[in-house]
Order: sequence, then C-alpha cells, then structure tokens
Amino acid sequence: MPKPIIAVPADIRHFTGADWHAAQNQYVSAALKVAGVMSFIVPAFEDG
Repeated sequence: MPKPIIAVPADIRHFTGADWHAAQNQYVSAALKVAGVMSFIVPAFEDG
C-alpha cells in the first residue's frame, strides 16, 4: 500500500546572500519516522 503524502510549508530564510525555501528538519523527520508518510516541501510566497 502506498504511503500517504503530506505537504510541509517552507519558510524563507536568508543564507550567504541568497534566499532559500526551507523547512526545519524536526518537522520533516517527524512526518517520515513517526507518522510513516511521504512528505514534500511547499515553497513559501512572500506576498501571501
């Protein structure tokens, strides 16, 4: 049986002069290990 898929919202972070879409590892790890689902990160939008 395929695993359910969930979306993890990203934040915009500024590293080394560039903007990155990122999600904290603790949220992604919890989804994979505890809930047993597949996850993907949804890019953040600055204007809403």
